[in-house]
Amino acid sequence: MQRVKLLLDHQRFYCPVTGTLVHSEETSHEPSAATVFSFVDYFGEFQHLTPELREIWEQIEAEAAADDEDCDNGDLFERFLERMDNDSIVCFSISTIGMDCSYEPTAIHIAINMNYNPNEE
Repeated sequence: MQRVKLLLDHQRFYCPVTGTLVHSEETSHEPSAATVFSFVDYFGEFQHLTPELREIWEQIEAEAAADDEDCDNGDLFERFLERMDNDSIVCFSISTIGMDCSYEPTAIHIAINMNYNPNEE
């Protein structure tokens, strides 16, 4: 997996594979067919996660619980990213500049399978 960090002055993000609007501040959006996950830092949870990746997430949560670790979902998310070994997936970590020009920490992570082919469905 590759990670691309973006600093934007807006919150609109379109899937680079399908062209679908997958994130904006106005309303919630359905993930594109190429979206494999979206994780929101503020809530510390996934808005979307494919079943295959859910298994990895649950394994990481179970390992942390077994080790009696005191970590938040942000820490577990970083471990999750470390386990992603698909070179076709790009995780866009999007930070935004607020209306008052204040910098907000990374707000959302959207991962796209760049090798997704709608003709193969």
